[in-house]
Amino acid sequence: MWKIICFKLKQPTTTTDPPMRGEADKLKHKAKNFLRTLGACGAGSATPSHAKRMDAQTKQNLLERRKARSLLKTVINVGHKFLVLLVRWLSRTIYGEHGKRMPPITNLILMESATSLATKIRTRKLTSVEVTQAFIDRCREVNPLLNCVVDERFEAALKDAERADKLIASGTMTVEQLEREKPFLGVPISTKDCIRVEGLLHTSGIWNRRNIRGDKDARAMELMRRAGAIPFALTNVSECCMWWESVNTIHGRSRNPYDANRIVGGSSGGEGCIQAA
Repeated sequence: MWKIICFKLKQPTTTTDPPMRGEADKLKHKAKNFLRTLGACGAGSATPSHAKRMDAQTKQNLLERRKARSLLKTVINVGHKFLVLLVRWLSRTIYGEHGKRMPPITNLILMESATSLATKIRTRKLTSVEVTQAFIDRCREVNPLLNCVVDERFEAALKDAERADKLIASGTMTVEQLEREKPFLGVPISTKDCIRVEGLLHTSGIWNRRNIRGDKDARAMELMRRAGAIPFALTNVSECCMWWESVNTIHGRSRNPYDANRIVGGSSGGEGCIQAA
């Protein structure tokens, strides 16, 4: 580009037109200044000192950005911790229960899975009565603190357990038949207060249903009974089973077995609570 401009500027001019020659010199001077400025702005034409200044400025900007990010993260973390401590303090102030802890599990039957208990019951390593009694005792022990069981059929469940033990002892069905036809024979189960169980409350946490009881089992409970399971307790839910905290105006709030100052979630918080306890 520079050569083209210079070539055009060096074209011969007549001696009869001196003002044009002066204009050409001015134009040539302006072109040189323009190209010099253009070269200074280009990355490839920058002087070493200018490039160093640019690099130093870029590094300084990056360093300042990192410092700003680090400071922002620190502020957020400190604010989050402060908010957590504030919420915990408010929770303990409002709901109390200072120092109360869930009693530890002493009966190892409670640590067994449903399938393990079913196997031990039908092979006579355990009786359904002692398994059911263990779960009933645990409910009576922890429910005053946790408020997860809202209705029960403890006595009826023990009678069902006795019948299960008699069926196994009679020998009318082999272990293989029991496993195939009644896989949960003698195993106590709980369900939440939106699954209908004959004779127990059926409210779904709704105040207007506070006196309603199940006239028959729901289909799910009917199938579980057919498989040999024994319902013994009904657990708390959120109102209409449509909230993330298991609290309602009939039964109140269920508490977390790991920290009684916290909630158990919902809508099946009562079931989660009783299983964790």
